[in-house]
Amino acid sequence: MNEEQMSDQLPELPREQSLVKPSAKGKSYLVWILIPVTVFLLIVAFTVGALLTLDRINAPFEDEDLGDTDVLEDEDEDVASIEGELIIDWLDFEDQLEVSPNEVLEAVLYDDTLPEFVDPSEEYALTAYGLGTVSGGDYDGYTLTMQIAALPGLGTYYQYYYILDNPEGQDVILDKYGTQVLDVFTSPVTYYSVGDSLSEEDLAQIGDNIVFDTESTIAEFEYDSSTVDIDGHEFVMTGFWHRVDAVYSFPVSAYPVVANFEDGTELRMIDEIADGSERLLNYFFRVRQDGRLELYDIEIPFWTRGEDYAGISSRTIGVPAIRWSEGGVNTIEYDKGKYGGCGYATITNVRDADEIGDMVVVGEYLDDAGNSHMVYEPAGYDSEYYMEAYATWELFNGSGTFEEYTSGHPYFLWQDDFGRWIEFVQLDLLPAAECGKPVIYLYPEEKIKVDVTLAPQGGFSVTEPDYGEGWSVIAYPNGQLKNLADGEIYPYLFWEGRGGLYSEPKNYWVVPRAAVPRFLKKTLARLGLNAQETYDFMEFWVPRMQEADWYKIGFHGTEVMDIIAPMSLSVEPDMVLRILMDYSELDAPIASNAPYVPQAPTRKGFSVIEWGGVLR
Repeated sequence: MNEEQMSDQLPELPREQSLVKPSAKGKSYLVWILIPVTVFLLIVAFTVGALLTLDRINAPFEDEDLGDTDVLEDEDEDVASIEGELIIDWLDFEDQLEVSPNEVLEAVLYDDTLPEFVDPSEEYALTAYGLGTVSGGDYDGYTLTMQIAALPGLGTYYQYYYILDNPEGQDVILDKYGTQVLDVFTSPVTYYSVGDSLSEEDLAQIGDNIVFDTESTIAEFEYDSSTVDIDGHEFVMTGFWHRVDAVYSFPVSAYPVVANFEDGTELRMIDEIADGSERLLNYFFRVRQDGRLELYDIEIPFWTRGEDYAGISSRTIGVPAIRWSEGGVNTIEYDKGKYGGCGYATITNVRDADEIGDMVVVGEYLDDAGNSHMVYEPAGYDSEYYMEAYATWELFNGSGTFEEYTSGHPYFLWQDDFGRWIEFVQLDLLPAAECGKPVIYLYPEEKIKVDVTLAPQGGFSVTEPDYGEGWSVIAYPNGQLKNLADGEIYPYLFWEGRGGLYSEPKNYWVVPRAAVPRFLKKTLARLGLNAQETYDFMEFWVPRMQEADWYKIGFHGTEVMDIIAPMSLSVEPDMVLRILMDYSELDAPIASNAPYVPQAPTRKGFSVIEWGGVLR
């Protein structure tokens, strides 16, 4: 019971009853008593202070430095209480050589993860680089190291850890600078807590060997959500990528410098596909002190971005503030990204002027100074590129003539200050490829109410039951769901739509058509689906995989799905498994590049299972 609750239960006394006023005579006696008592207390305080000072003077000098040993031990156990900026004496990039990885972290990440037949040195390993030394403060003399963990999954993914190597013992993880980068994925995420990503078993294994510091900062690792160059161009921070020489060789010098800043830094533009950069096309970047790429997107002057996606400003959908030539201000949402798979492949769709052909002015926007700038539209829509989009438009609209399709500004183009022709497309003209029939199963240990929210970047095309502002259901242990909005019973939650930045799986199998059912049944069991879930999956997908002689089949796992379509539940699950199949038709077989399939997660407590595929 708190104080407020207690006060509510006590009767309020009248003011004259709650305060007792002493008489004048009582005050006189009180003064004669207080004077000698006060003098006595002053004498005692003086004597105790003198004795403590004498004891401190006579104590050895070393004791003064050590202070209270018990207190120091408590502080060592709670390194997170240390605050302040760490000053790093950075090594030049060419001197940031590989060092021995942290043995404790290596054991936690790999000892229980890889089967005996997998050699970590071949692909999955912990690689470490020495970056510099801390100067001053609590960590004076500690070495700042970057520890890159290549972890197995349906495609290799990477965890970046920053550890202060203590030359005399206990190392420190700078917890706020942890980063996950998915090799199959286009855009990285920003910082996350390393401690939160480790299981209780992992933390128990780490024990007292490594402590977590969540407060200390490194100025060079901090960033602003947006930045403006000396010419007034605004850039939006989207996240971090790999170290330029750690996962693949990134050709930094091959890309032109396009923006300079007052602090002497610069941005380069990835203007063509080069080795290792396919997923980064049309980004701007700078190289940080630790050799990693910071990625940026340009802020378009007439563009209002949608809500941040997954904590980063990578939204490509918005309402451009354009006044059309025939009159009226635009109110329609357009997308500036290039779509592929069940999301989009690049953050900005840059078109070659020769491919576009002739263009005509269709509108304008005004800059902050009131100057007019033109936007354009293709002079004709009879090319194969636009005719494919017309087919998509027909699907969304049910019917409609070609003239109706072209009359509403389905596309427009704008040339930025870097010479790029950026294409904007109305949402209902986006390619038909999407996340096809992902279904979500909920298996609680007992009947519970659960609210489920899902945030695919490109929105939903179909949901069942109706999504509204989110699903609210009563979930039963057998997987049945009672939808509270309509009172109906459903076997799962179903949706289709478009996700976020997307790349095809890097690892895949090549399977003849006749073997597809057998392959799926075996592989889905290895991935963790039970018999009913496997049956539901095959019932939907096998009939759609009967046209080609061969199929290239890959899967994305939970890590990728959490970014393509972030999901949250009002009740924290104990186990989550999300898989997404991506397949392509082949006329002839090619070599497989099969992934390492990790051991299926053990179902425990409240389990959440989701499967889906890329619908083309």
